[in-house]
Amino acid sequence: MGCDSRTDHRAVLSEDTGSGIIEGLAAIGLAFLIMVVLVQAAMLTIARSAADAATSQAARRVSVLGTSPAEAEDALIEMLLATVPGAVAADTEVAVSSDGVTASARTRWVPPGPDLFDLWITTTSTATAVSPP
Repeated sequence: MGCDSRTDHRAVLSEDTGSGIIEGLAAIGLAFLIMVVLVQAAMLTIARSAADAATSQAARRVSVLGTSPAEAEDALIEMLLATVPGAVAADTEVAVSSDGVTASARTRWVPPGPDLFDLWITTTSTATAVSPP
C-alpha cells in the first residue's frame, strides 16, 4: 500500500505563532474594555432618564396636587432609589416660588462593573404654579 506523503498543515508551526497569540489576547482585552464602557454609557443614559422623570414628577406633584415640599422631597428620594438603576444615595430640594415649583435632585450613581470614581447625576425640573378654577 502507498504512504501518504502530504503534510498536515495544521501541524506546521510558524515562527509568528507566539506573536499571534499575544495580539489575539490583546484584541480580546481591548474588546472587553470597549464593551464595559459601552454598557456603562448605556446604563448612565437610562439612569439619567429615570432621574429626570422622577424629578419632574416631584415638581408636578407639589404644583398640581398641593403636596408639601417636605413630603415631595421624601417621596423623591424614595422614587430615585427605587427607579434609578445603580442609585445608592440622593440629595433633593423642592422649592416653591410665585412662578412655580422647582425640584432638584443629586443622585450618587454606581455603574455596573468597576466603580473607579464618584458619578453624580444632577437633575432639575420646574412646574408652573397651578391654581384651581
